[in-house]
Amino acid sequence: MDYLLFETYQKTNKNLSEQIALISQANLQAKVYTNSYMAVHDICFGLVHFLAHKPKISMIRLGSSLPESLLPHFYRLQTPISFKKENETNLQFLNSFDHEMNFTLWTAENEITGEILMSTASRQEIHKTLSAKRIYSIEIKSYFDDSDIETLKSNPYAILVIAGGLFHSGYSLVLTTDKLKTPPLVAHFQEIKPDLCQGLMKIQSVKTSDSFFDKNSLNYFSQFASGLGQLNDRIVVYSKTVSGSALKSSLNLNDQEAFAVSDLPSWVIEQFANWWPEAKQKDLLRGLLVIARKTSVNDSFIQKLEKNHEQLTEQSEWSI
Repeated sequence: MDYLLFETYQKTNKNLSEQIALISQANLQAKVYTNSYMAVHDICFGLVHFLAHKPKISMIRLGSSLPESLLPHFYRLQTPISFKKENETNLQFLNSFDHEMNFTLWTAENEITGEILMSTASRQEIHKTLSAKRIYSIEIKSYFDDSDIETLKSNPYAILVIAGGLFHSGYSLVLTTDKLKTPPLVAHFQEIKPDLCQGLMKIQSVKTSDSFFDKNSLNYFSQFASGLGQLNDRIVVYSKTVSGSALKSSLNLNDQEAFAVSDLPSWVIEQFANWWPEAKQKDLLRGLLVIARKTSVNDSFIQKLEKNHEQLTEQSEWSI
């Protein structure tokens, strides 16, 4: 019955919290959401509504489209928002906050390429600095990692939104300490199936490691290396001569197996530049293809990828 949804949601969260307590040996809290957009909406607006004496919010607008989904609503409410500037360091930005700052929303990875944007030390520095100021530090992550337990233990104002990878369409998990006492705004209207939540508490660390694809000429990271590594749940292809959409089609990959930015309409791609500076380079987005590692990515597949790319390149080269 609908009037039992709230009780079912609370019971599910309690069970998940008990599971993480066994893993972490700490009093940590877990909340489940049907998707990551619902998660950031409920947490961020919950903090703004229930900590009304701290009306200001802040964002490091890099790596994730999730904060962008909140901005129209915050603008409508005339919420004071601070954005980190390109010429500012993280510490300079965080140290500019006063006692009215409510939270900072940020991520340390690129949601499309899986590129790691901040070192572990930089991540911990953000959580530590904000916790010292009693400002909530909301980090968006793809996966739950061993180090996250220590992050939450050491930083009472840390909040982790586990959003899942690029090809993940399941539930999202929010992990917090007992400092977060805001009740849900819309979460209890979700229809949550407890049996589908059991896998959420597994530590799904996708480590950055070498692979047979890393030195391939089509590897995005061999052409645009960040130096910090990348999530190993995907391979990222970049071609200067072939669009990602054409390459995806030639490999007979569906949307669950691969993602090509060039498949998206222009008005969607234009928004990427707000959180991904490289998205201003149209040639880069055109030639980008992200392939899930759960696809049969092996030597045979890589050979087929190279062969198809070579054929498409030859077909596109012509002169009058």
